[in-house]
Amino acid sequence: MRNKPMKSPEDVQAIKEWMQSENKVGVKMHSSRKNHAVNWLNRNLEPFKWKFERWTDLYEHTAWFPNERLAYLFETRCLDSKEERP
Repeated sequence: MRNKPMKSPEDVQAIKEWMQSENKVGVKMHSSRKNHAVNWLNRNLEPFKWKFERWTDLYEHTAWFPNERLAYLFETRCLDSKEERP
């Protein structure tokens, strides 16, 4: 069983609302970065501020955010980071 935090019904509803918005921003990453990315998201952002979608293309996953500021934060602090934590 995974140690994955559950999103509350309120979190799920909030995500559903901003995912329908034209303002949502997707950040694509190579599939090898999945564990690092999800760990970073769980540690650094509230559950209703992101959604992770697996296999959006060949060898690719996408993290979705309600605005560009959070997407930029994720790209610069997580994906551009040289640090990989288990």
